[in-house]
Amino acid sequence: MAPCVLEVLLAFRRVFFESFWFRRVYSDVLVRGWLLLWLHEFSWIWMRHRLDMKRYPCCDRCGSSRAVTKAGIRDNLSGGKQMYWCKSCRHRFTPDDGFKGMRNKPKVIMAALDLYHKGLSSRNIVDHLWQFYGVKVTNTTVLDWIKKYARLLKRYVNTLKPKVRGRVQADEVFLRKKIRQRRCKGKQPDPAEGKEFYINWDAIDVETRYAWSYLSPLRDEESARTLYRKVKDHALEAPQAIVHDGWPAHTDAFNKYFLHESENIVTTSLGEVASIERFHSTMKERCKVMRGFSQHQSASLTMDGWLIYYNYIRRHMALGGSTPAEAAGIDIKPGRNRWQTLILRNN
Repeated sequence: MAPCVLEVLLAFRRVFFESFWFRRVYSDVLVRGWLLLWLHEFSWIWMRHRLDMKRYPCCDRCGSSRAVTKAGIRDNLSGGKQMYWCKSCRHRFTPDDGFKGMRNKPKVIMAALDLYHKGLSSRNIVDHLWQFYGVKVTNTTVLDWIKKYARLLKRYVNTLKPKVRGRVQADEVFLRKKIRQRRCKGKQPDPAEGKEFYINWDAIDVETRYAWSYLSPLRDEESARTLYRKVKDHALEAPQAIVHDGWPAHTDAFNKYFLHESENIVTTSLGEVASIERFHSTMKERCKVMRGFSQHQSASLTMDGWLIYYNYIRRHMALGGSTPAEAAGIDIKPGRNRWQTLILRNN
């Protein structure tokens, strides 16, 4: 109700409520009428306060949030979407919740992400979605979801820095690839074409189980430097020590990034590198159902998505049921659906 209407009500109160006719006929409800009127005025003030307290999404055109109101619900195949109207630029929009433009429901997409990184093949996921959700998709659609959200969430998790609490173990593992690879017209050949393996360089904090990873087509010093640079850039502080097997590429990378900050420990004992070997065992459980990667770009996105699953989604028994990110002090306040929490926080 506009302020001008309140002025009319106040004038009506002065003229009508204080008249002789009203006092003679409605004297028994005079006090009640006054109370109702003042209650209405105070309710209007409270309603304006509540409207100011609401947080609507910012306009995707002008960036305003104070002049945004609801503008109905748009129905589509994935369900109802709340739409908003920006009074500043007179633009109606749907906020990006991480699933904007997707034909399928968010629950279906997140179920596919979780099943894939837990070890199911893309074709088994297609069968699962049809049996339990009544959704028909192709295996290439599932792989497109994996790549899209790996790329999306990687930008967000790179802004989060874990707190390293002790030693970091570093090692590399061979991941099988297809020797005969399909060449697409206009695209560069695979950097590891003709070779049987990709090299996945990994490092893990022993105390929190938080891991860093880098997939490389080569086993060289530059790849080792890339891994060690990730550890240095995406951690709050340098680790106390870095344990590795003594391969010269590790020593070179350590001397470049951690020479005066951490202790360099070279060991050949499996007990000293048990955490990284256990990490590689978990990784191979996921990769063995793929029967080899086909392209380096898609393989890199797949392993980036799996690493996000390992650090932020998968609960670890050695950590008392917490994720490595929670143990490393990254408090994103995950709900029951941790995939949804990550996707919403990214947006």
